[in-house]
Amino acid sequence: MYNKNKNRLIKTVTEERSKWRSEMRSLCSEFISIAYNTKNEFNDEKLNKLLKIKVEIKLRLNPSKDPEHHLDQTITTKIDNVIDYIQDERRIIHVNHLLNDLERSMQELIKQEWTKSKKEAKTGKITK
Repeated sequence: MYNKNKNRLIKTVTEERSKWRSEMRSLCSEFISIAYNTKNEFNDEKLNKLLKIKVEIKLRLNPSKDPEHHLDQTITTKIDNVIDYIQDERRIIHVNHLLNDLERSMQELIKQEWTKSKKEAKTGKITK
């Protein structure tokens, strides 16, 4: 009975992590696409959409300041900076670089979570 419950837990956690990775890919790609578009043609509607996606991403990230969650903090900072830079014409030239960095950081976080899920599936031990 213990093994059956443990296997069910591992399966559930693995499925939820897969769903999280998929959502983060989608949200990040949408955020970056709209940000590039907004950078070239700023308007309140696009900014409001960016702000909504920013919150959706941040709500899926770990707010811990623990070093093991440094990518979560990096992504949070970068999406905040994108919004700030888009609204400031003097810093708009930095948006492309920042969006590329955001994309790389999100790739690293998703890869980290994928690696964690594979390890859990193999070992049967759930990590933080």
